[in-house]
Amino acid sequence: MINYNSTLAIRSTYKERNDCAVVAVAVACNQPYIKVHALIEAEGRRRRDGTYHHQWITVVNDMGYRPTLITKTTGRTVSSLHKQLDPTKRYIVQTRGHLLAYSHGAIEDWTGLPDRKPSRMRVTHIYEINPILSKNAIRKASRYNK
Repeated sequence: MINYNSTLAIRSTYKERNDCAVVAVAVACNQPYIKVHALIEAEGRRRRDGTYHHQWITVVNDMGYRPTLITKTTGRTVSSLHKQLDPTKRYIVQTRGHLLAYSHGAIEDWTGLPDRKPSRMRVTHIYEINPILSKNAIRKASRYNK
């Protein structure tokens, strides 16, 4: 299972920064950081630079997942997500200028580390990440490099 801590080693070898979208997509879609980094870079992201909305949405769709926008996000902060989201599902949460993943009931981002105070960033959008294909079809596609 991919989580924030499993991406730290490869991020340090790339000397990346401003790659919150790459980490969020990797965790939410349970794909390796290297693969997501290459796909988003192919969509036009420059290294150590931010990611545009259409770039990460396109990559999520290309990997066989559908991001579904959840409405009624007013008044939510990152620290209160656990009260409002289903812990069995995967989400990409957008704040102003930042993306993070919410997976298995935990925030997978530097804002959710245990040694930090809970973040008070206001949530602007929440996307539920659902697979378009069956698990077997996704596995076959990755095996044969669809």
